[in-house]
Amino acid sequence: MSTPTTQRLTRGNEDNTPRFNGGASKRSTRELAQLAQKHITQPKTTSNVAVVVFAVLYIAMAIIGFLNLDNCPVRPEIPIWMIVAAFSSLLNIANHFYKLYKETHNQSYPLFVRILDGILLVFRPVWFIAGCVWVYTAYVDVTYETIDNENYCDQITYSTALVFSTVFCIIVVFILACLCCACCYVIFHDDSDSEDGNDDM
Repeated sequence: MSTPTTQRLTRGNEDNTPRFNGGASKRSTRELAQLAQKHITQPKTTSNVAVVVFAVLYIAMAIIGFLNLDNCPVRPEIPIWMIVAAFSSLLNIANHFYKLYKETHNQSYPLFVRILDGILLVFRPVWFIAGCVWVYTAYVDVTYETIDNENYCDQITYSTALVFSTVFCIIVVFILACLCCACCYVIFHDDSDSEDGNDDM
């Protein structure tokens, strides 16, 4: 026969038993995306310094391409690609700092800024892919010795284009890998939460 004290202790232990709430602990894909966007778009000094460094590299890329516009007969498109890629990237960087300035002063930026963002978002990857094709298809035939040779290309020009195109490919692969990992995490994490919630019902 249980005493009132024993009943109170038993009731207290039952109340302290953790209960799984699948709805409260489960994060939807939209919530994870919003959280990631918050951290990605948050202004940081380190990221701004990196952007400035890239701006300097793009300026150098444009200068090299302009000075050797006619010095790459193996692929005449390469110097042009360097100039256009550098200009579009610098325009994107300028757009970035303009939006950052507006956000710092709690001001909305004009519609053309959003339109320019959309155009650059589509154009830059397509143009970089075209550059990768031009650079890598000339890799086997390119020569740096005889200027009159149809396979000649200025060594600095071609090497710069090769480095930038390779870095672009590495960044694309890295981003795709991160997206795949994030998608797998969301899918399997949501599935495990659903199974745990069903088990506790």
